[in-house]
Order: sequence, then structure tokens, then C-alpha cells
Amino acid sequence: MLNYFKFFFLGCLTFLLFPPYFILPIGFLVFPYLFYQINYLNLKKSTRSCFVEGFFYGLGLNFLLFFWLKNPFFVDDNTKNLFFLSYLFIIYASLYFGIFFVLLRFFKNQNIQIIVFPIIFIILEILRTKLFLSFPWNIFAYILSNQPYLFNVSKYISIYGVSYIAIVILLSPILLINIFNNKEKKFNIYYLLIILSIISALYFLSNSSEKIDQNKKSYELDIIIYQNNIAQDEKWNSNLMESRLNNLFEFIENNSNNLKKTLIVFSETEIPYIISSKQTILSFISSKLDDNTIVIIGGIRKDQELNSYFNTLFKITQNNIEYFDKKVLVPFGEYFPLINYFPYIKKFILGGTEFTKGKSKRTMLLYEDIYFIPSICFENIFFNKLISKDNYQNDLIINITNDAWFGKYQGPYQHFYQSIVRAVENNKYLIRVSNNGISAVVDPKGKILYATKLNEKISYKVNLQIKPTKNKEYTQMNFLIFYLFLIISFIVCVIFQIVKKNENEFIS
Repeated sequence: MLNYFKFFFLGCLTFLLFPPYFILPIGFLVFPYLFYQINYLNLKKSTRSCFVEGFFYGLGLNFLLFFWLKNPFFVDDNTKNLFFLSYLFIIYASLYFGIFFVLLRFFKNQNIQIIVFPIIFIILEILRTKLFLSFPWNIFAYILSNQPYLFNVSKYISIYGVSYIAIVILLSPILLINIFNNKEKKFNIYYLLIILSIISALYFLSNSSEKIDQNKKSYELDIIIYQNNIAQDEKWNSNLMESRLNNLFEFIENNSNNLKKTLIVFSETEIPYIISSKQTILSFISSKLDDNTIVIIGGIRKDQELNSYFNTLFKITQNNIEYFDKKVLVPFGEYFPLINYFPYIKKFILGGTEFTKGKSKRTMLLYEDIYFIPSICFENIFFNKLISKDNYQNDLIINITNDAWFGKYQGPYQHFYQSIVRAVENNKYLIRVSNNGISAVVDPKGKILYATKLNEKISYKVNLQIKPTKNKEYTQMNFLIFYLFLIISFIVCVIFQIVKKNENEFIS
């Protein structure tokens, strides 16, 4: 049992590689040690023991990474009894590490082991983020999210490719040790040189200067961020709604007399009342705006005809009101998976009311020929659903969120850094406003032009120079090519291991 806790502790150490800590040197110790434990000591153990060791490693890592998941359940009395579901997810995610430890035991040749280690790790990461509850949170690549210039390579190899490179780099001390000890020296030198050559080529290719799109004008835009920092238990307090709305109106009126193009951005569900089709709140906001001012604000919209509720981003100008309904809903918060099979559970969530998925295209006009990509809450982590053929040429991503759900520790920071990566991946400016932080303006290279602190009430104006760049046509090809690389590499390693095993048996 003591051995299992050793792996649990190693998992806890691995957690320190992720936001907001980024203690990467720990990885150069943990991963070579894991490699040694799995590929040497575990050869003498049963498959069951290896699986349990891997599970405990995953449990230590995922317990700390996803500890915040329980917080949303405690916000509402209707959902607090379902908090155990967060622990079930942690257990589920940890099972993949048990499988990882077991699969690695199949490979006996050390040269194959060092190659196949990151391949199996990433294949299982892809499966974990796509099977059952699709939840691509805390992909291993995010250990590099505080160094966004490294993420430019994701344009060519996908975010999972960045995870692969991160694992390969963390295993590199094994290569250096083998070279120093003259152990399979030739292989280790060649493998190290190949890795360095590929990474260098990708880095220089992806960080080459972007060409300005001459068909589009450059724009100067003032961004006003409004971070209200309302406690989650006060969001829908009926005694505070009127004063919150009056403060909102006052702020808009005080900031709507602008000589430059100005965008005022509020957080998710900032409007403290449900907006019906006959609601006058939006019209009143519109009446307070001048020609140069646009308001982006979140609220809950009710469709009277369908009797459906939507988590909505509103774009309000002096002459027009448009909206985008959230398309990727939060499981157990905004909808309950498989609720048709378990209808009795409906009473535990949202007072018995679910949100409905939006259907409109993820693109909205901002000014003239400047378009933005609307994103609400954790939609920003779904990199495969954010960009499409309809919006790949847009210059901005606007993400409104309410991270008060995530607590005050690692959750909001994880969400923030994952949002920065979306800007770099897609070569877009990012405007992000969270109710309690972290709100920010980020350029297409991942440089943070301005960021708030967590849990502060603040408004701030940022001048943004938008220089439209030529964006390649949207494609999922980089994902498909990397998936193909993983599959072929894994099959080759399996074949090589079988051949080597047969050769050894023949010789013996």
C-alpha cells in the first residue's frame, strides 16, 4: 500500500506543472522516474499491481487538478447533493493512467519504451477528453500555456501535438543519462537530434511573421472591461437585482459618450433579470448609447414561444440588438446528460429547468468589416468547436464568463490560461471578461496587453490596434495528420516489439 501512495505523491507533484504554478523543473524529475518505475520495476509485478499504481498516480494528479469541480454543485441547494459526481469524474480520468501503466509493460526493449511512452500517453489523453463527457480541460499541453509563443506550433500539429512534445522534452534526461553512461549511445544521440531538429523546425516555421491582410483596414478600438465581482450566491438575490441593474445603467451611460470606436464588455449573465422577447432592459441600454459605442453583455434569455431558456451573449448598439446563444452547455449545471433516461433527477438541477443549446453561427459583426467569434464560459476550451469555416477569418474572440463558479484557487487560473492558448492557436485577438476575473486583452501572439486580478471589482480601458492578418482556411487536417502519426507510430512499435520477442525466443 505504501508503494501506491508513492505514485499518488508523484501525481501530486505533476499537478505543479499546471497553471497557476508552472514549476516545470519538477517534470524533468518526475517523468524520468516514472519511466524507470514502469519499465523496470513493474516488469516484475502483476498487471493488476501496475494498473493500481497507475490509477493512484492519476488520482493524485486529477484530484488536485479537478478539485474545484465540486464548487458549482454547492452554489445552489438544488444541486449540492450531486457534488459526488465531481469525484466520479476524477476517478474516471484516473483510470486512463492505470491503462497507461499496463500498456507500457508490453514493451520490453528500452529504445521502443522511450519512443512509445509519449505516444500511449497522448492517445489516452485524446480518448479521455473525447469519450463519454467531452471535456478537454487540463490537456497536458497547458503546462506550457504561460509560454504562449511555444503554442504557435499547434497550428501544424494540434494542441495534442504540443502535449506530445511536452512529454518528449520531459523525458529527455533519460536520453542524456544513457549517452553519458554509453548505453545504447548511438540510438539515443540520433533520437535526441531528430527531436531537436523537428521541434526547432516547427518553432521557426510557426513563429515566422504573419502577413497583414491588405484587403482589410487596420482599426483602433477602445475596450472597456467591466469586472463586477459579484459573489455567486448574490447573482440572483432578488433584494439586490434592482440596485445591480441601476448601477449597470449608470456605468453604461457614463461611458457611452465616445469620440473613438468603443466596445464595453461585461461578463456572462451580467444582466440580473431574465430577458424575455418583450423585455425593455435591452432597449433601454440601446437608447443610452452613441454611434461609436457597442455593448457586449451576458444574460439569460427566455423564448416565450418555445418556453426555452438560453445562456446568451447580447450585442447592443444604438440602432440594433443581436444575440448569440451558448452552444456548448455545462453538464450537471445547464443540462443533465441522459436526463431522458433518468427524468427523476431533473428536480435536482436548475429548479427543474434546463438550458437549450443555441443554433446560430458562431460569428457576429462588430464594426464595418471587423467580425468577432462569440464564446460563453467554458466554450473557449473546445478548440474543435470554436473555429469553423464561417469564422476562421474573424479577427477577434470575445469570451464572457463567470468563473465565480470555479472557486478562488486553481480553477479560474486554469480557465484563463486555456483561453490565452485559443488566441495563439487561431491567430486572433482575445477579449475576455469574467465576473470575478481573470479578465484580459490578449494579442494573437499570446501577449497579455492587460489583465485583472482575481476577485477584484474594476473597470479599465484598453486601446487596441487591430491589424487583420491573413488566416489560412479553416481545416481539421492538422488534427487528422497528428492522429494518423500516433496510430502508425504505435502500430510500428507493437510490430517491432513482437519481432524482437520472437527473435529472443528463437535464440533461447
